[in-house]
This record gives sequence, C-alpha cells and structure tokens, in this order.
Amino acid sequence: MTAPELHVHEASPQERQAAFANVFEVWPQGPDLQTHLQRRNASVQHRRARWYVGVLQGQVVTSLGAYPVRLLLEGRSLPAVAIGSVHTLSQFRGRGLASQLLRQVEAALAEQGVQLALLYSDIAPEFYQRLGYQLCPAWQGWLPVASESPSESETWELRSTSWEEAAAEIRQLYGQSHARRALAYDRPAEYWEFLHRKWPQDQYLLVCEKGKPVGYARMHQVGRQAHLVDWALRPEVAPGGLARLLRLLARLGAQHGWQRVGGWLPPLEELQGVLPLQPRQQEITMLKTLHPQLALNSRHLDAAGWLLEVDHV
Repeated sequence: MTAPELHVHEASPQERQAAFANVFEVWPQGPDLQTHLQRRNASVQHRRARWYVGVLQGQVVTSLGAYPVRLLLEGRSLPAVAIGSVHTLSQFRGRGLASQLLRQVEAALAEQGVQLALLYSDIAPEFYQRLGYQLCPAWQGWLPVASESPSESETWELRSTSWEEAAAEIRQLYGQSHARRALAYDRPAEYWEFLHRKWPQDQYLLVCEKGKPVGYARMHQVGRQAHLVDWALRPEVAPGGLARLLRLLARLGAQHGWQRVGGWLPPLEELQGVLPLQPRQQEITMLKTLHPQLALNSRHLDAAGWLLEVDHV
C-alpha cells in the first residue's frame, strides 16, 4: 500500500493557526495554547513570514516560516530567505516529511528569484547538511558584570539614545562596519523599521569618543542577561574595539542589575582573555545557495560568523 502523499503549499489562515498550534510542544510562547496562539498571531516577526505547510489527509503535520530578507554577497544585494520554525508533529517524525517540505519550498522560492537560503538550526546540523546547507561559524560568549568604573585612560563613553533619535547614525555605522564584509544582511529602510518593532523595549547606546559617535550597541534584556544583539564600530576604531565595548557594557550592567552581557560574537583574537567563546549548540548558522550559478566559498561562510542576533528568525 502506498503512503499518503504530502501536499505542500503556502498555508491558508486556518492552516497557519494549525501550524502555530503544532509548534506549541517545542517553542511555547505562553503558559497555555490559547496564550501561545495570541502571542504568535500578534508577533511582528511571525506576521512578516510566509508560512508553508505539509498536509497529510487533511491534517497539517509539518510546517515552516519563510522570512524575506536580502543578503549582501561581496557587496551585491541578493534576494534571500531565512527559514524558521521547521517543525513536524512528533507522531509523524522519521518519515522525511520536513525534508520534503523544505525541498519543495526552496524550489518554489528559487522559481520566484530567491538566490540564498539561511537558517539557524536548533538541532544537530547534519540534518540540514544532508539537504545541502553549509555549516558556518556560530559562537557566543558572556562577560560577567563588573562593578569597577572605567579607567581614567578610557576615552569612550556610552550614551543612551532612542531609535527615533539615532536611526540615521545607526544605519550609517552598520554600513561602515558590517555591510563591507563578504556576507552580511542588507538592511533597507523597511527592514530597519521592522527590526526596531521586533523588540521595541531594547536599549540603544551610542559609543562616543570626544563626543563623536564611533559605534553603537543595542541591548536586549532577558531576565538578568543583557544580549548584545546588534552593534557596529567605525573601521578606524574597530581593531580591539569589540573587547573594549564589551568591557564598557559589563561596567554599565551594574547600574541596570544585569548579571552578564554578551551573546553572538565573532571569533576574534582580541576577545581571548576577555571572555570565553563557545560554539552555539542552538541557533547554529547554516547557508545554502538556491541558484545554480551562485557558489559560496570559505570567505562567505567565515563572514557568517559576524551575523548579528537581532536578525535571527
């Protein structure tokens, strides 16, 4: 007897609700299913995605979100997709359904002109490697909050600001720091606004030297952990600058009740002796080309180690 065929398509509103309900077992966004659904439906991030489902005999059994993004590859802006919330109901696992879903969604998106796919794996990356995704550096580190004041020789200061006040400066600093890498997120104006709405309570700080902004830091607090989710430093202050910034943030943390600061960080030598870097066991960055004439090389994969937590889907 042949197994029932998996029907893959973009979700209807009812199927999207079924997909949201299914993931409650893995990524609950509330203490109960009703609260979870309300929060998913209200989420600025989830509303931005196109949701795809795999249906067996009328039941949504596997699903994912496809988030439209643009990636800079060697300075060229390419249409891309960030894949998130890949999920299969527990009783249907082990049958290759998520693989079927992902392959068919990628094929459909490639036909629409999407050239790159990336995801942040919460499972062993071998599953996605078998589907053609390449493993990228994915590190994190945490620095305990320090109680001492900055030394007299420290010429940087952190100035609290708001998105509305500093948006133009922040966008410019990002372009000078990250957009020049072999791989980076392209952030047009509407995407910047989305990033702000995603976590509107985040704290924005300008890094100033003699009153002039030379960088910025965006802090997202979870409990007593302060995540450095977005940051940039002008090229002229970048050597050694990230370690310097982290130390300043650790000192600032005492005023805010933080226990530690950190998060996703690139594997820079300057961080040795400042804080231990460890490979991420979740949210592991992986990349795949969807265009037959587009190849990824080691420079692109290494540059993915600089991707910022605020862009995570």
